[in-house]
Amino acid sequence: MSRNTISNQLRGTAVNRIHNTVDEDLLIRIAWWYHIDGLTQNAIASRLKLSRPSVGRLLDLARSRGITEVRVSPEYLRRYEVAQQIKERFGLRDVMVVPSPSSRRDDGGTDLNRLGKAAACVVEEYATNVENLAIGWGDAVATTFANLENFDSSLKTVVSLTGGVSVYAMAMAGARGGGDFAQITRFLPAPLYLHSAELAEALVKEDAISKHLSLASQADLAVIGVGGNTSTASLVTQHILTESEIKEIRASGAAGDILGVFFDQQGETLDIPLHHSRIGIALDDLRKIPTVIGVAGGAAKVPSILGALRGHYLDVLVTDMEAAQALEA
Repeated sequence: MSRNTISNQLRGTAVNRIHNTVDEDLLIRIAWWYHIDGLTQNAIASRLKLSRPSVGRLLDLARSRGITEVRVSPEYLRRYEVAQQIKERFGLRDVMVVPSPSSRRDDGGTDLNRLGKAAACVVEEYATNVENLAIGWGDAVATTFANLENFDSSLKTVVSLTGGVSVYAMAMAGARGGGDFAQITRFLPAPLYLHSAELAEALVKEDAISKHLSLASQADLAVIGVGGNTSTASLVTQHILTESEIKEIRASGAAGDILGVFFDQQGETLDIPLHHSRIGIALDDLRKIPTVIGVAGGAAKVPSILGALRGHYLDVLVTDMEAAQALEA
């Protein structure tokens, strides 16, 4: 394909046609020159006899095809003034705040992909020399693992913090380097909630379950989400609880949950029957893990995040600007 042909395509040609006709080798060369060699768009345009806007469109195309990815260092996300204020107010080790998108969601939710990309950077940073990683479940955790890129090779074990095998399995299946994770991931072989407290009490005495819970509580690092108290909560969307059940739990004073344990806005766990049928580590044991990274954002999650912070369940928070500004108020 000649340079003139490329130039003509880029002048007013539909994006879908460009996608199909521009040579991938050209995109790789341009991406390398710009992002690695540090050439300006003008310099690349001169080298290829193209216009500068054409080079800009080719760089955009390289990004849309997955040839290049743009990542912001966590160091800059923690420089936000609001991040520092939340860190000091709640005694956290670290806070990362993702900038707000150009438009807000009507349901008070967050852009999980944006949040997951930031959280992945944070997990990679904190996972250096970590051997045992514990994970919670939910959309935020799954999206975080889907965006991992530079994970430390010293990791020996990934262990689930609660029951709910199918949900964990789906999350890890979507993780980058999924094959590597699959070899070292251990799932708790039980549901999150059983039909009765008696059954749960008997099951946790089983050797396989008790050993798993012990291993989970000895993790060096944990990555968890913070669940909400509405019908959009992962517990509901994953069909673990019904809308009527979450409504009843909310009426009892629940602000949100961590690992299937509900708490109020002060972070105090609720005494509800559901907790007695749960399979997973206790929140007191979660607090003992050296570093717990919580990933949650959006206006709808503010009461949940606030309860989690007041309950001292998190050491590191990855959130978005909308939630951060509400937490600061």
